[in-house]
Amino acid sequence: MSTGDDEHKQRLSALCKRLRGEESLRSFTKKRSKELKGISFATWGSWERCQSELSRDSLERLVSFIGCSYKYFSAYLNGFITLEELLQPTPVSEIEVDNESESTLSPDAAAGWMKSLSPEEQLLVVSQGL
Repeated sequence: MSTGDDEHKQRLSALCKRLRGEESLRSFTKKRSKELKGISFATWGSWERCQSELSRDSLERLVSFIGCSYKYFSAYLNGFITLEELLQPTPVSEIEVDNESESTLSPDAAAGWMKSLSPEEQLLVVSQGL
């Protein structure tokens, strides 16, 4: 396995652990089964342990769950942006329009992003209705 693959797995692991937080893996995947669109407990766990890579289907599901563009997700995996930058709302110019989907940012991704902000930044976001 190449170093690039190892880095991708490590970054995917960090992302999955950040999104799950302190919640148990089983509880996290069970509560969000609809939003995860078929990403299983076993799959999520293998990503957290750096044991598997993303399939095409899993990539689509994870990007949808996070609420980011493929471009941002790829930039994160390749080390061009940080995890915090990935979890920021995607700029309007970067959003890939999917006419079948009404939401581009899942509630869990939004909550994760809000938790990553300082109290001052949270107040600013709330006061502006973003």
